[in-house]
Amino acid sequence: MKETVTVRAIFAGIIENDPPQLVFTKLLSRPGGKEMIHTQMVSVLDPSLLAHLRTEVAPEDEIEIILETDWSAESIPTELKGFSRMKECCVSDLRPVIKAHAATSEKVAGHV
Repeated sequence: MKETVTVRAIFAGIIENDPPQLVFTKLLSRPGGKEMIHTQMVSVLDPSLLAHLRTEVAPEDEIEIILETDWSAESIPTELKGFSRMKECCVSDLRPVIKAHAATSEKVAGHV
Protein backbone atom coordinates (compact mmCIF):
# COMPACT_ATOMS: atom_id res chain seq x y z
CA MET A 1 0.00 0.00 0.00
CA LYS A 2 1.39 3.37 -1.05
CA GLU A 3 0.58 6.53 0.87
CA THR A 4 1.18 10.06 -0.38
CA VAL A 5 1.45 13.03 1.99
CA THR A 6 2.16 16.71 1.50
CA VAL A 7 4.42 18.43 4.03
CA ARG A 8 5.42 22.06 4.47
CA ALA A 9 9.08 22.25 5.44
CA ILE A 10 12.33 24.22 5.21
CA PHE A 11 14.84 23.12 2.57
CA ALA A 12 18.16 22.28 4.25
CA GLY A 13 20.09 20.87 1.29
CA ILE A 14 20.85 17.85 -0.85
CA ILE A 15 23.17 15.02 0.14
CA GLU A 16 24.91 13.54 -2.89
CA ASN A 17 24.36 9.85 -2.10
CA ASP A 18 23.17 7.09 -4.36
CA PRO A 19 20.32 7.95 -4.52
CA PRO A 20 20.57 11.68 -3.65
CA GLN A 21 18.74 12.72 -0.48
CA LEU A 22 16.68 15.84 0.09
CA VAL A 23 17.27 17.15 3.62
CA PHE A 24 14.46 19.17 5.16
CA THR A 25 13.38 20.38 8.58
CA LYS A 26 9.97 20.94 10.05
CA LEU A 27 8.60 22.25 13.33
CA LEU A 28 6.75 19.72 15.49
CA SER A 29 4.45 20.67 18.34
CA ARG A 30 4.49 18.41 21.36
CA PRO A 31 1.90 18.06 24.12
CA GLY A 32 2.19 20.92 26.57
CA GLY A 33 3.09 23.42 23.85
CA LYS A 34 6.77 22.47 23.53
CA GLU A 35 8.06 22.80 19.97
CA MET A 36 10.81 20.73 18.44
CA ILE A 37 12.71 20.91 15.15
CA HIS A 38 12.76 17.62 13.24
CA THR A 39 15.28 17.02 10.43
CA GLN A 40 14.52 14.33 7.87
CA MET A 41 15.94 12.98 4.61
CA VAL A 42 14.09 11.50 1.67
CA SER A 43 15.34 9.87 -1.54
CA VAL A 44 15.09 11.79 -4.81
CA LEU A 45 14.88 9.10 -7.50
CA ASP A 46 13.68 11.25 -10.42
CA PRO A 47 16.67 12.99 -12.13
CA SER A 48 14.42 15.72 -13.53
CA LEU A 49 12.99 16.48 -10.10
CA LEU A 50 16.52 16.60 -8.65
CA ALA A 51 17.61 19.05 -11.35
CA HIS A 52 14.64 21.32 -10.54
CA LEU A 53 15.47 21.18 -6.82
CA ARG A 54 19.04 22.27 -7.52
CA THR A 55 17.98 25.26 -9.61
CA GLU A 56 14.78 26.44 -7.91
CA VAL A 57 15.41 26.09 -4.18
CA ALA A 58 18.02 27.51 -1.82
CA PRO A 59 18.78 26.66 1.82
CA GLU A 60 16.18 28.09 4.22
CA ASP A 61 13.50 28.35 1.51
CA GLU A 62 10.13 27.15 2.69
CA ILE A 63 8.85 24.39 0.42
CA GLU A 64 5.86 22.13 0.13
CA ILE A 65 6.94 18.58 -0.65
CA ILE A 66 5.01 15.52 -1.77
CA LEU A 67 6.28 12.28 -0.26
CA GLU A 68 5.26 8.74 -1.18
CA THR A 69 5.82 5.85 1.23
CA ASP A 70 5.37 2.22 0.16
CA TRP A 71 4.16 0.54 3.36
CA SER A 72 3.91 -2.84 1.62
CA ALA A 73 7.63 -3.03 0.81
CA GLU A 74 9.94 -4.61 3.37
CA SER A 75 12.25 -1.58 3.63
CA ILE A 76 9.28 0.87 3.64
CA PRO A 77 10.88 3.24 1.11
CA THR A 78 9.89 6.88 0.97
CA GLU A 79 10.68 9.10 -2.01
CA LEU A 80 10.14 12.66 -3.11
CA LYS A 81 7.43 12.84 -5.77
CA GLY A 82 7.15 16.61 -6.15
CA PHE A 83 7.76 19.99 -4.56
CA SER A 84 6.92 23.66 -4.83
CA ARG A 85 8.65 26.68 -3.37
CA MET A 86 6.32 28.69 -1.16
CA LYS A 87 5.59 32.25 -2.28
CA GLU A 88 6.74 34.99 0.09
CA CYS A 89 3.12 35.85 0.91
CA CYS A 90 2.58 32.34 2.26
CA VAL A 91 5.85 31.74 4.14
CA SER A 92 5.41 31.02 7.82
CA ASP A 93 7.65 32.06 10.70
CA LEU A 94 9.61 28.78 10.58
CA ARG A 95 12.84 30.19 9.11
CA PRO A 96 14.16 32.03 12.21
CA VAL A 97 13.38 29.00 14.38
CA ILE A 98 15.08 26.61 11.94
CA LYS A 99 18.11 28.91 11.62
CA ALA A 100 18.54 29.09 15.41
CA HIS A 101 18.21 25.32 15.68
CA ALA A 102 20.74 24.79 12.89
CA ALA A 103 23.30 26.97 14.68
CA THR A 104 22.80 24.98 17.89
CA SER A 105 23.01 21.64 16.07
CA GLU A 106 26.18 22.75 14.32
CA LYS A 107 27.85 23.43 17.65
CA VAL A 108 26.75 20.08 19.08
CA ALA A 109 27.24 17.75 16.11
CA GLY A 110 29.83 19.63 14.09
CA HIS A 111 27.46 19.85 11.12
CA VAL A 112 23.87 20.57 10.19
